[in-house]
Amino acid sequence: MGALLVSSFGPVLAASSSSTIIIGTTGAVTPKTFNVMQSTQTYYVSSIWQGLVGWSSNGTAIPQLADWWKISPDGLTYTFNLRNGLKWSDGQPLTSADVLFSVNATATQSSFWAVGIYGPLLVANAAYPSGEALASGAVTAPNSTEVVFHLSQVSAPFFLNAGGWEIIPQHIYAGFDWNTQNPDMTKVVGSGAFIPASFTSGVQLTEAANQYYYLGAPKLSQEILQFFSDSPSAELALESGQINVLQDVPPTDAGALSKVPGISLATQEDQSMVYFIFNMGSKLDDNSTNPVANVMVRQAIAEATNMNSILNSSLGAGHYILANQIEVPNMLYLGLSTQNSSIPTPAYAFNATAAGLLLDKAGYPLVSGHRFTINMISPTNGFGSAGTGASLKILQLFQSELAAVGITLNLVLLDPGTFSSQMFNGQPLTWSISVQTISESPDGDVGPFYIVGGIGGNAGAGGWNSGGYNNTVVNGLLKQEQTTTDAAARAAILRQIDSIAYQQLPVLPVYYNIELIAYDSNYQGFHFGLGDPEYDYWGDLKPSSISQVSFVGSGSTTSTTSIMSTTSSSTSIGSTTSTTSITSTPPTTSSSTSSSSSYTLIALIGTIAAVAIVSGVVAIGIAKSHRHHTFPDSMPSA
Repeated sequence: MGALLVSSFGPVLAASSSSTIIIGTTGAVTPKTFNVMQSTQTYYVSSIWQGLVGWSSNGTAIPQLADWWKISPDGLTYTFNLRNGLKWSDGQPLTSADVLFSVNATATQSSFWAVGIYGPLLVANAAYPSGEALASGAVTAPNSTEVVFHLSQVSAPFFLNAGGWEIIPQHIYAGFDWNTQNPDMTKVVGSGAFIPASFTSGVQLTEAANQYYYLGAPKLSQEILQFFSDSPSAELALESGQINVLQDVPPTDAGALSKVPGISLATQEDQSMVYFIFNMGSKLDDNSTNPVANVMVRQAIAEATNMNSILNSSLGAGHYILANQIEVPNMLYLGLSTQNSSIPTPAYAFNATAAGLLLDKAGYPLVSGHRFTINMISPTNGFGSAGTGASLKILQLFQSELAAVGITLNLVLLDPGTFSSQMFNGQPLTWSISVQTISESPDGDVGPFYIVGGIGGNAGAGGWNSGGYNNTVVNGLLKQEQTTTDAAARAAILRQIDSIAYQQLPVLPVYYNIELIAYDSNYQGFHFGLGDPEYDYWGDLKPSSISQVSFVGSGSTTSTTSIMSTTSSSTSIGSTTSTTSITSTPPTTSSSTSSSSSYTLIALIGTIAAVAIVSGVVAIGIAKSHRHHTFPDSMPSA
């Protein structure tokens, strides 16, 4: 590939050839390490080393390295069968021995992921870095393609936790110490569509096509991820033809980019939500009263805010979905929506008069145009996909509307490190309101657990429920849904949690993200939408999508603005019909392509551990933890 060029907007690559695609991305997802046992940047590690199963945009499980699986009626035995003829990128066979090796490596070496991924298989063992070990007989391999997991207890989220976790090659990493070493990026062997060949931190990641990729060799021979510190410089690179794709474009820039010849725009709805979280503590760190600890004050703040107008003014119509509850619209558990349809949109109708009456009732009368003053913290680099400017405008309009009912809101903008420290410092806090972003995929319990759950130490310092909401009914429902294997019953529990959160308002949902991707129209074949169980970053392209992309020729298309379908073209496996258990019969012979009519899943498919970037993630519920990501604003150091 050509040498790096230096321009006024930083280092970029020379224009790519027809066999290469250069993808621009911002610092929000720039990798820091490719250590699968320690990394929180799972977008990259899961594209290098893939899992047994994937998931589709309609919420069903799809084959990845495994072509079929079955789950016992009691929910304690999971059997996965690998595709025939799987190979690593170096041509060596990928077998069940690699799966056993990967499970054991994660269980014993990853203090970050062991319990969250394989909790029902583990026993405590202080001899290993993770403090855990696999229970005797927990994982077996009857032959070179079959792997069997034997759980100690029923775990509804286990399927995609374990099924979606990365499988690594035993012949490369046997004896590798993941706690003291990181993979050599010039010698990586993986199973994804593209395999890293070189990496310069903060500059670029170059990846070569994997000729042994299980879906077939990619149409392009190389992809390059180019990292930019800001969106304007990345947009200039796209317009000049020095990159071919730009992920996560700020919505405020859509109009200008749509007018650039040869550039197409696409949108995709991911599973992330921006929300305001309330401090539930009665006192602040200076021992003053915290008004938002009163539910009537929280309700008044919601009613005093015309959120739809704020977002339309800041992001523009079509670049957001007004949020009304914790569960995101496309959170489809086995094809079933987990959203509570009884909650209106907007959840709290804009009514400044009613808000004022609530504040009076709460003991905060209007005196000389003022009721009380509170602080709201926010990161200086913005939140969600809004971009810095749009994020600030949202907060300023929110500030203005609260001022109209007598509430003085001080906006405290903090650098990301300081923001994280203050956000997750624990009670008493310096702030009454903060802003966060959560992504849940693909299991519905991630959102409510992190936002309103109080089990496992999640409420307060060290947990994403930094406001400290702790409701025994909600906590009980969270534990119940984690062991509920009936799909409809589990979705109903999640809807009940949403209803309680709607009434008690520990958080104010703001908007669900719609991501914008800009790309050179000469490249076609993208499949936008939800991706791999191990990541769902804003605006990112799935490895399975890039493998299908080809260069169709200069000038073959014109610039358009389009809404891309998120319908998966992969074979889906799962059922939208609720059942307690479904007997699964695997095919007598396996192949790299499987028919969903040959077998079905029991309704036990559980959560992906959504990416948690909190230091020292705690085990919750039934010996498991969740993962999620908040980029780039609320990212505690890991």
